Parts: sequence; structure tokens; C-alpha cells
Amino acid sequence: RARAAPRPAGVSDPSVQPDLSPAFFGFCDNAEVWNSRAAMIGFFALLFVELFSGRGILSLVGIEIGKGLGFEL
Repeated sequence: RARAAPRPAGVSDPSVQPDLSPAFFGFCDNAEVWNSRAAMIGFFALLFVELFSGRGILSLVGIEIGKGLGFEL
């Protein structure tokens, strides 16, 4: 842990320490949990869409695949 600079003469410790609740927003463990849950839901939703439609997500949005890049000789 980092050490603080020494206090100037005549300065004492605070009498009351702040009551810090755990972080809920920002870069914290809770945000990582929600991010991973959202990623899992999105991944399985994509699998179900492909399963029930019988087509991949790219073909559903109108992008044709499997025909090469179009500049073959």
C-alpha cells in the first residue's frame, strides 16, 4: 500500500472516518458481473434467433456471405 506524506506539525488525525459504501457504478466488481450477464444473455439470444430462423445473423441483416470477396480473377 502507498504511504502518505508526513503530516505538517499541528495537524492531527480526523475524529470521524467517512462511511464509504461499496461502489455500484464505474469500474468495480459489480459492473463486471452485470457486463458478463448481459454478454451471456446476448449470446444465447443470438443462438436462439439463428436456431428458430434457420439463418445466420449476417444473412438476417442482408449481408450475403460465402460468395467470395468479389474481385477474383
